[in-house]
Amino acid sequence: MNQQFPPGGQPPPYMAPGPGQQPPAMGPGMNAGNAPKAPIPGQGPAIGVLVAAAAILFAVFSKSWVTWAEGGGEGGGLGPLGGEFCGRRGVCQEISWAMLESPRVKLAGDISLLGTLALIAGLASAAAAIWMGVSVLTRKPFKLQEKLVRIVFGVASFGMSFFLMRLLTVEVKIKLGISYGGIIGIGGLVAAWVLYQKHLMPFLNALTPAGPAGAMPPGFAPPPYYPPQGAPPPAGFAPPPGAPPGAFAPQGQPTGPSPFVPPGAPPPGAFAPQGGPPPGAFAPQGQPTGPSPFAPPGAAPLAPQAAAPSGPGAYAPPSQSQRPCPRCQRLLTFVPQYQREFCDSCQQYM
Repeated sequence: MNQQFPPGGQPPPYMAPGPGQQPPAMGPGMNAGNAPKAPIPGQGPAIGVLVAAAAILFAVFSKSWVTWAEGGGEGGGLGPLGGEFCGRRGVCQEISWAMLESPRVKLAGDISLLGTLALIAGLASAAAAIWMGVSVLTRKPFKLQEKLVRIVFGVASFGMSFFLMRLLTVEVKIKLGISYGGIIGIGGLVAAWVLYQKHLMPFLNALTPAGPAGAMPPGFAPPPYYPPQGAPPPAGFAPPPGAPPGAFAPQGQPTGPSPFVPPGAPPPGAFAPQGGPPPGAFAPQGQPTGPSPFAPPGAAPLAPQAAAPSGPGAYAPPSQSQRPCPRCQRLLTFVPQYQREFCDSCQQYM
């Protein structure tokens, strides 16, 4: 009795057969997981380009690009590897290019050069087409650059086409007619190129190995370098000449006056005495400078407090420098106390 399931219900998961039982037979297109096998992406175009490669290989080794026929059942043909002569009994014999260019046949010498070019370029294009198809079917990386593929197919197209045209226009004693060899070869070359351009290129690009980590794609320039906020700029870092002030300031750092300064407030150090304060000018108020009123009679007076240093730059006010900031191009402020220059816009010492 067959087990019935309600509409929309699912059968229970498959259980392993018990002792003496056989597992159910697998249907066509099913795998061990009881699911249809997923097709390989680009499988159809990959098989097509392999068929086109086979057609190119057949053509370059064929001697039936052009043929001729004589009376009595004799005839022959020509191809990239040379010629072929077939007698009355159907026995064929190869003819080299040297014999074809001899005074007896008088075939033009450039035809053998074009035949060699068609042979080498045809083999290279067939190898490239085979590599494409195998890479897509096996999901292996395709390391052949697109520019090189274009060159190979371009040379093959030129060599095979001109070789066939030269065979059809050569002047010899016998009449040559076009045959199937050249048509199959050129047709396979065109088919392989169309499949590569229209269908296989997305799959091959996905299989191309990526560059090193952090590498920029071709045609893209790396972003400009900005030093981290709060860190000193590296040696040699400077904006290009003619850049407006603040054009190359690091992102997130202020380029104008501080937002916490009231409008119209004087700059820092505007009212500081020039040349440094006199000794003791900044002594705390309320501290006695003479004998203490609480000292007992006859006690020695207090030792005078050390005067504030009055050397050059000890408490000198900041002054404006003539050197611009290498980041925002605003004039720096020289701080004598630290003997360093400070940028009010970037809020950093230089």
